[in-house]
Amino acid sequence: MAFAAADITALITKGTALAYSHYPNAAARQRGDTDILFPTGNRKAVRKVLASCGFRQVGDRRPYQEDWLLEDAMGLPHMIDVHWRINASGFLSQALERGGLGSECEPLPGLCEQANTVGPAENLILTCLNRSLHQEHGYWSDSEKHFEGDRLIWAVDIALITRAFGSDGWERLLTIARSSGTAPIVLSGLMFAHRTLETAIPEDVIRRLETDAGDKRVLDYMSGMSSKSRTLLDLSSSAKWVDKGRVLASALFPTSDFIRERYPNKTGWPINALRLHRLFDRTIKSVRGQS
Repeated sequence: MAFAAADITALITKGTALAYSHYPNAAARQRGDTDILFPTGNRKAVRKVLASCGFRQVGDRRPYQEDWLLEDAMGLPHMIDVHWRINASGFLSQALERGGLGSECEPLPGLCEQANTVGPAENLILTCLNRSLHQEHGYWSDSEKHFEGDRLIWAVDIALITRAFGSDGWERLLTIARSSGTAPIVLSGLMFAHRTLETAIPEDVIRRLETDAGDKRVLDYMSGMSSKSRTLLDLSSSAKWVDKGRVLASALFPTSDFIRERYPNKTGWPINALRLHRLFDRTIKSVRGQS
């Protein structure tokens, strides 16, 4: 891989990683993009490699995530989600990193000799987290936003991962879930796979997850927390001032998708005009709240 040649650590995660590690045929695992984590965070070097391979940056840059697109000679799109931390949220990344997620890597020879991924327990945690986020906040597909967490593809992912687990795998999963505060989210994902595909989950694992209430802030962030509170947590979870600046800029001038969804009756407005309108609207509301 080009990243290996440039001495850049790249960890392939989620769908593409599972396609080449747990599915008998990688093509059987449908996916619209490839998620790659760059734990060293050398943004300039990573972008240089992507550009040299024919990719171009598309969409809005978020504090810890970017989208890069390559259209091949046949016109087929290939999308890479570049992750500077394990999650687009600094706060959720901090929680997952506390559990050790992203700190270790395993080879992914099914893809190529140089490819690496996180461990299977880590990919299971990410699958459960992704399921919960899509259920609560939705996801875009073909210009439409969907709210569904019980997608069959995630049940299959969880079933294939757990089928290969030994006692060490289950213990690793429990350790990460406990340390990251995501136990209820993990339990929900496991039970979804059990209901859907009769995936075997050890009773001891269920019991230990049921008795773990998780981190309330993590659970609130995933569901009913206000955008202002989420921004404050993301700011506090960003160690560098430059990252704090990126989080603040993203909050003040959010992604195009967010803005278009917020103002569906202003489809003809330029995106930057909508952002300024939102900023002005929030300022007025804040002043009125103070008075």
